[in-house]
Amino acid sequence: MVGGTTMDIKKLCAFIVFAMLVIVGGSAQALDGSIDFVKFDGDELTPGTSSVIDYQRDESYEVKVKVTAFEDVKNAEIEAVIVAQDEDDRVSDVTDTFDLDAGNSVIKKLSLDLNHKIDADRYTLRVYFRPGLGDEIVQTYTLNVKELRHNIVIEDFDIDPAYAVEAGRSVRALVDIENFGEKDEDDVKIEVAIPELGVKALPDYLDVESGESKTSEELYLRIPQCAEAGEYDIIATVTYDDGDEKTTAVKTIKVTDGSTCNAQPVNNNAGTPAVEEAKPVISVGAQSQDVVAGEGGAIYPITFTNPTSTAKTYIIGVEGAESFADVRMSPSNTVTVGAKDSETVYIYVAAKEDATEGAHSFVVSVKDAAGNQVSSLSLSANVTQAQGTSTVKKVFETVLIALIVVLVVLALLIAYKKAKKEGDEGEGEEGDDYVAQTYY
Repeated sequence: MVGGTTMDIKKLCAFIVFAMLVIVGGSAQALDGSIDFVKFDGDELTPGTSSVIDYQRDESYEVKVKVTAFEDVKNAEIEAVIVAQDEDDRVSDVTDTFDLDAGNSVIKKLSLDLNHKIDADRYTLRVYFRPGLGDEIVQTYTLNVKELRHNIVIEDFDIDPAYAVEAGRSVRALVDIENFGEKDEDDVKIEVAIPELGVKALPDYLDVESGESKTSEELYLRIPQCAEAGEYDIIATVTYDDGDEKTTAVKTIKVTDGSTCNAQPVNNNAGTPAVEEAKPVISVGAQSQDVVAGEGGAIYPITFTNPTSTAKTYIIGVEGAESFADVRMSPSNTVTVGAKDSETVYIYVAAKEDATEGAHSFVVSVKDAAGNQVSSLSLSANVTQAQGTSTVKKVFETVLIALIVVLVVLALLIAYKKAKKEGDEGEGEEGDDYVAQTYY
């Protein structure tokens, strides 16, 4: 009886083992392929391990994946995904669908952009092989994303007008930057230029702490008076890390024919256009601007366009602004404009703290090298008070008036007490004299 029981148990165990082998074998056959290797930026990764490979963000990395098909597969695809622990940050790429015969292998390339919006953290790389209608195959890896020590990014580059401008007019540019690096950056240089026209704006310099965003001052580009119509690239360049690092952004603008460009008159005798050289043109970007008393200022770009065949020198002066503002010019109050060229002088007007609110007029005079008056430009600055300044001023005035009233009252009280005391002393002295006279 015992022997029969033992035999039954052995048969049962053998059946269980056989069943498990069948199940495992069936599962293995259910997979239509395999992921043979994954290379991230040339380094082969080991799936399911805790090894960490350091990579710097703001870079694009190539991912190579080799897969093998166990069965003929149709419309297969490979996807690579990088996700953070909280699943908020996510970067992915997927191949086009492809067919693969049984027993064959293929290597596919993907690209993962670890852009500046990815936070420095430990990430999981998942690689998916989806062999058509078969089961999805997944392998996972660990990546450690590091911050760059120096990493300034142009977040936005705005120009006005945005699409088209007439020759002879100005384009205003604003550049938004953000510091995604570990280090604070001093003297970040922001430049805007149109290289094809030889035009560039006065650069701006900013100090930007790690994680901080800042916007440049308004940068003005004066399109030459007779610039050829067409499309031109406006390039914003940001230089940082003591000039070792640089990043750029590009906008395209269409320049149309200028209405003020001098046309060639017709020679009635010859019937052909007479050659008449155009005259130099002096223009200003914005004739009126707002300035806040005691804070910053406004920039008035004065552009000199010289279409002639000889260089011209001009001397710039400012009159009537000394009563309400401090004025300086950059790069200098003297400018030499080469033949067929243009130059811009920037007049910086900063309203004084005690400047009165309202519009203030001033004049920019331009003389040639001989001292002869060439042009006179009437400009205006609208002075406003800083936010909260008017309220503080009123409160201060109220407190001052109250203090004066208190002082006057105190003075009257002191004078009254003093007068009363002197009166009491005088009465006492008169009483003593009277008694003395009575005594004698």
